[in-house]
Amino acid sequence: MSSNAQYYWAVIGGKEPGVYWDCPHISCGRPSLPLPFAIQCVSFDEAKHVLRMLQRIVSPLQSQPSHQQLLAAFDNTSVRGLLDDDAGFHSVVIGAPPGIHRTSQSARTAEGSFQYLKTRYTQLFWEALTFLIVKGISERMPPLLTAGEIDSDSLQTPSDAMTSIDELGDMLQTLSIASSSPSLTSSSSLTPSSPHCLSSPPSTSQVNVSPLIYSHVRNLRGIISSNYYRMPTSWVKEVVQPLGALAAQYLVSHGYGTSNVATIIQTYRRTPNNDQFVLDLARGGMAIAEARFLLVLIARYNR
Repeated sequence: MSSNAQYYWAVIGGKEPGVYWDCPHISCGRPSLPLPFAIQCVSFDEAKHVLRMLQRIVSPLQSQPSHQQLLAAFDNTSVRGLLDDDAGFHSVVIGAPPGIHRTSQSARTAEGSFQYLKTRYTQLFWEALTFLIVKGISERMPPLLTAGEIDSDSLQTPSDAMTSIDELGDMLQTLSIASSSPSLTSSSSLTPSSPHCLSSPPSTSQVNVSPLIYSHVRNLRGIISSNYYRMPTSWVKEVVQPLGALAAQYLVSHGYGTSNVATIIQTYRRTPNNDQFVLDLARGGMAIAEARFLLVLIARYNR
């Protein structure tokens, strides 16, 4: 985004919705009402477009709808994809002004000297908007991804991870994996009429549109909670780098936090041999099979 961009504010709801050069005063924090809210825009035309799109949804609602009513009204493809910005969005719940900011500098200025900050940075406009509407209360955040919205493009592996994924595939080919499942009986064998499939795929009309889990949160003993929306992981990625790219991808994607990653790193550095590393992690709660696999990933980096 150009540093010379001229910013405007689209204020949605309240007594005086409109486009403003300087954002008017809006109450902030958990006790504040869902409306009005403000969105920083990179041009006057964009601000008018945002105002027109969102205000026409808000106007038919009661003067102060609940956050559930507001989220339900906004939950459509037009609003979800209303804005797209490579720089991302900063949702500021406690600040002056509260709202969706387009630059980190604007967000920091809004945070000012507030003692208790409530902000979120995300690449998704819809996530920033929902976070603002629910006042940053995680329990109120709606699922941001459903099965009905997933297509083949959204499941593509990021290009910057392909090298590590290919490397992992090569590594797994060298492992001897014995199946422990019982042999197939005649009732489960493939029939001549369908040599390559066991059953017909479900019809499009039967696709499950229930919320999907975006990521789990784990400690060494297992899953402790789940996220239905994308959470930042940059700080975990920084901490886990000493274990190598493959181990880092594994631990981050499986939801291990910084404290558990630090425990794993410390255990790896202080144990005299591989068996002791696996044993110490197992004593901390990690499954032996998982600890052994993690060791393979780490060893791949250090060989």
